[in-house]
Amino acid sequence: MADEKRAPLILRVIDSSLLGIFNFVRFLARFVPPAILVGIANGIGIFLYYIRPGAREYLLATLRESLPEINDENELKRMAKKIFAGPIVMMLDVIMLERHGEEMDRHITTTHDVPAIQATIDGLLAKGKGLIMFSPHIGGIAIVHCMAARFDRAYTPVVLHPSFTPVPRYLGELMGTAEHLGSDPENPVFWVGMDVIPKVQEHLRQGKAIGITYDLQGGTAVDFFGHPTAIASGIAHFACDSGAPILPGYLLRGKNPLHFSLTLFDPLEYELTGDREADVKRILEMVIKEGERLIRSAPDQWLGWLGMRGWRRKAEKMMKSEA
Repeated sequence: MADEKRAPLILRVIDSSLLGIFNFVRFLARFVPPAILVGIANGIGIFLYYIRPGAREYLLATLRESLPEINDENELKRMAKKIFAGPIVMMLDVIMLERHGEEMDRHITTTHDVPAIQATIDGLLAKGKGLIMFSPHIGGIAIVHCMAARFDRAYTPVVLHPSFTPVPRYLGELMGTAEHLGSDPENPVFWVGMDVIPKVQEHLRQGKAIGITYDLQGGTAVDFFGHPTAIASGIAHFACDSGAPILPGYLLRGKNPLHFSLTLFDPLEYELTGDREADVKRILEMVIKEGERLIRSAPDQWLGWLGMRGWRRKAEKMMKSEA
């Protein structure tokens, strides 16, 4: 496990600052309306957009290239400002669920066919191979597993341990808060790097559900939005191990900060040939294609745009070392 004491001073300061902000906003949420808190978060996003010219120009260039269907430059700039605010709004999602969970649950109940959603999940679990829930880091990714548990269809997310991130104290508190708002009581989370492979394999073998994604830096170089990108391939390996259905979906934010829309899409169809390398490659390509489609449907809610440069640089280094 990473040693927090060895982290550079600037990272420790950032970590402590984020933790302090998180707890302060939790206090503010007791009496400040949700719309005002989100407005402040969006204002911070606009501020970051203007004070980071290098990141801004790279983000805009990436959006132009990745989303050619959007040819309105003002719309791209609006999206970029929202994207800069994304990590802060993600924090607010957890805080809003903590303070206004009943209203958020009620909105889902009154605007969605919850029994049909539950039946879809139950039908896939009935196949006996477990279930792999898949979503990019988009919209309410920090609380989607909480909402599933609150509607009696809990699954266990596979998550990078906070100790392996630059801000372990902040993320640890954020994740711990989310866990208390809704989680699988037996297995709230599987931590990546903590003997996770056999734990996930056994969980799926028992016919249970996990939640996992791919849009974070990993050790596999693949084509993603038209460029070689180093991303995580765990979802494809777990599919090969289990044969479990892969169910794409996401929880998107609405205009009202307390209103989210939950959408499940058709399961991804795949067959295992016995050639593991080929199967992993094919499944991962299928997952990436579906992930791109989901991201394009709500690009201003995807957190990954801000990490794209690093993922592509790592892929370049990987390919050079293999040449």
